[in-house]
Amino acid sequence: MTKEPMTMYSVAFYGKGGIGKSTVSSNVSFALSSKGKVLHIGCDPKSDSTRILLPGRKQKTVLRAFQEGVGVSFEDVALIGKGGVVCIEAGGPEPGVGCAGRGIITAFDLLKEDIFQSVDPDYRILDVLGDVVCGGFAIPMRSDYSDAIVIVTSGEFMSLYAANNILRGVKALGGDTERVLGIVANLRGLEGERAILERFAELVDIPIISVIPRSGEINDCEKENSPILEMFPESGIADSIEAIADRIERASKGEQRLYRACPVADDELETMVRGQIIEADRKKTRKSCSRSGKHIETCCAAGAVDIGYYVDGMDILLHSPRSCAYIFSSFHDRMYSNDAGLRTFRICPSGEAMHCTEITDSNSIFGGAEILRGKLEEMASRGSTDIMVITTCMAGIIGDDVANICRSFESTHPSVTVVPVLCDGNVRGDMGEGLYMASVAMLRYVDMSVEPSPDHVNILGMSFMKLSYRKKMDALKGLLGLFGLKI
Repeated sequence: MTKEPMTMYSVAFYGKGGIGKSTVSSNVSFALSSKGKVLHIGCDPKSDSTRILLPGRKQKTVLRAFQEGVGVSFEDVALIGKGGVVCIEAGGPEPGVGCAGRGIITAFDLLKEDIFQSVDPDYRILDVLGDVVCGGFAIPMRSDYSDAIVIVTSGEFMSLYAANNILRGVKALGGDTERVLGIVANLRGLEGERAILERFAELVDIPIISVIPRSGEINDCEKENSPILEMFPESGIADSIEAIADRIERASKGEQRLYRACPVADDELETMVRGQIIEADRKKTRKSCSRSGKHIETCCAAGAVDIGYYVDGMDILLHSPRSCAYIFSSFHDRMYSNDAGLRTFRICPSGEAMHCTEITDSNSIFGGAEILRGKLEEMASRGSTDIMVITTCMAGIIGDDVANICRSFESTHPSVTVVPVLCDGNVRGDMGEGLYMASVAMLRYVDMSVEPSPDHVNILGMSFMKLSYRKKMDALKGLLGLFGLKI
């Protein structure tokens, strides 16, 4: 099928970090600039994809503009580089903070609204980190963002391992759709490297479309921040780059076939690298879907909230989006209003005890530590002396060091006790696990100086009260009574 003329053709370059993916993709963008208008987007938090196209020029990333809250426009984030290539860097959080994958999702949402329409390119090149093909970094390989995928790899095992994982991501998103343009072999000078790469290409049934030999010319171009076709236009490496650009041009016209992703098992890959012969079974099987019949539990954080509600004077701080606080408070308020037995134990409706950091999409990228500290300060200034901090899914994903933040806050606020319950939403388990985690956390409140009453026990945890409160409470009293114990 011939592609409509003047329609943008988008290609995503993937590969292991440090494999030369940015060098290859930016040089390909420069080569394509002689064939049409090119938009080059770096999708790595390091923001170094456009170096050779913008020598010595500092570029504001999409996520930096988003973080500043001034809106994202073409003028803010796009620079015109060598060959007239329009250059954009998605950017990301600082190392060790937030979620870079979520940042890619947000960056593309922002770009799709405005920037893509402003540029109207013939070709769009996406340079994507390939070590971690999570949901965020897999966005550029989706069919609504890229028409074709190029995998850059060497003959080193970890590079091939990343390439195979990239194929897994392509298959997961597109099934048997033919999306892969080919493999670029960026050689590292290993013994027998060409043979290893050829075996890998045969194993996954995808051709090598260009071979880039190890050469000092590439290093010279990197030092000078210059495209290879500009410094060494007659070199063999320039020919290798032109071959990739020509393949993309033909694909954009419907004259070049694409290939479906056929990843192999890890042990097959390792055996191949060791040089042994493999006859891989290519039969595709699909497991039947059956219902397990098990009931669905709510999340771990909801269970922790359920414990915090019954503690006199305890304030709950959810490190979460507003929606989690709404769901939890609605759930518990219905119990409060509908069950007379539970009302005898309820200290107050949720609105009086529930607080929320209200982390947003921006916090999921750049981290939510500061907003958590600020909310703790706000609660302490309003008179809160006992605070249970419960983490939800987003807090767990972005990796905020909640336990350390709570300890630090206590050290500067001696009159406030902060109990972290690190549920991370449903990551740690279901509601029962949350009940247990919060109950263990509450042991900090036990006053060991109080002498226990003879033949009495304290019940910490409310799981036996969830349904049919009176019946279950009577049963528990009867059971303990067999041992001469009272509650």
